[in-house]
Amino acid sequence: MITLGLIGKNIKHSKSSEIYEALLNKKVKYTIYDYPTTLEIPTLDKIFKENLGLSITSPYKRFFLDQVEIVGPDLNAINCIKKSGETYLATNTDYFALSDMIDDFSKEFKELYFVILGDGVMSQVTSKLLENKQISFKSLSRKTTPNFKNLDIPEEIGAVEGQVIVVNSCSRDFSFNGRLSKDYLFWDYNYNFLPHQRSIPTKVLRYIDGLSLLKLQAKYAIKFWDI
Repeated sequence: MITLGLIGKNIKHSKSSEIYEALLNKKVKYTIYDYPTTLEIPTLDKIFKENLGLSITSPYKRFFLDQVEIVGPDLNAINCIKKSGETYLATNTDYFALSDMIDDFSKEFKELYFVILGDGVMSQVTSKLLENKQISFKSLSRKTTPNFKNLDIPEEIGAVEGQVIVVNSCSRDFSFNGRLSKDYLFWDYNYNFLPHQRSIPTKVLRYIDGLSLLKLQAKYAIKFWDI
């Protein structure tokens, strides 16, 4: 049986096991390593005695950086590790999944303008991608933006060229209650997040749940793990 693991914090809601079993069409032994702090995280040697591949989610995407060799773009954050011989190789499959989805938006709309909510790892990966693709964006966060939760985004960004896509890269302890526009897309990196599923769709042109991103990221992880 294929054995995989996921390290994160407050991740009991994870649907990754179901997604991998659906993609691989076979049973997967999937271990959730849910730790409130880094002190409890086991060594990679211990983890890989039991697992073929390891996924990492927030807030631990930088925890193993000094123990791995990076494959692909160096984003100062990883979410996927495998063992090759005595070496641990790591990559960021979020980057590739996000790139594919942004390319799909570019095919649908002539021009794009992104508003990124949050300043964590996913925000930084998204910003890097948009810079590489020469797509305009603005980043807003709880640390730098007053009344962030109730922000009036149309007022904040003013008139811009292109289809506005608001990206929520914040953790699940944040829900956006501010003003949007019926012309916007709202792309939630969280999946099955009820506060947004209930309130956002009627305020925008389209609400994109994070499950599609998770599934695409999983496809890239399977390819990276060679399974």
